[in-house]
Amino acid sequence: VSSSWSADPCQPGQPPRPLTHPDLIPDLPISPIDFTKTPDSTDSGSLEAAAAGFKDRAKAWSLAVAGPNVGVWESTVGAESNQRFAAASIGKSMTAVMVFQHIEAGKLSLDQSIELWFPELPEASSVTIDQLLTHRSGYFVPASGPLSGAYQPPETTFDQLIQQGPVFCPGEGWMYSNVAYQLLGRILEAVSGVS
Repeated sequence: VSSSWSADPCQPGQPPRPLTHPDLIPDLPISPIDFTKTPDSTDSGSLEAAAAGFKDRAKAWSLAVAGPNVGVWESTVGAESNQRFAAASIGKSMTAVMVFQHIEAGKLSLDQSIELWFPELPEASSVTIDQLLTHRSGYFVPASGPLSGAYQPPETTFDQLIQQGPVFCPGEGWMYSNVAYQLLGRILEAVSGVS
């Protein structure tokens, strides 16, 4: 797989590259939030209808919405006892715990480059474990997977990353990154020998 990024390597202080889809990260208004309201039947009905639309995306979902005009609403879709379901970004905190366990065991370090595991990725020699953990790697690919379609293995996203390169030079910015945690997951599998 060839990369369009190779012709445009990072230079210290280089400004972030514009995103292909700048509307992916809108400016959200900040408002005082009152989560004590109970959702009325119209709000609950709309949320339940939206939740029903998730049935074809995974076997089970646990959903929650909290908002100033909605209150707190929770629901499960397709959940049965001991059934697996998509956990989404809660896995990031668990991944981070495992990374730090491997750091304590001397198997990883925060300043370690990811080039050992991903030599084909643009700027891999400059991206560190710490930057992946803190969303400062510059690696960003629009989300794919259970929340926006059928499951795709992380390598699909890695191929996209090879094509587009980082959206900013490693350490030069911040952007919430699912792909960074997919990379950490694969690093943990390689270091631990466990899926």
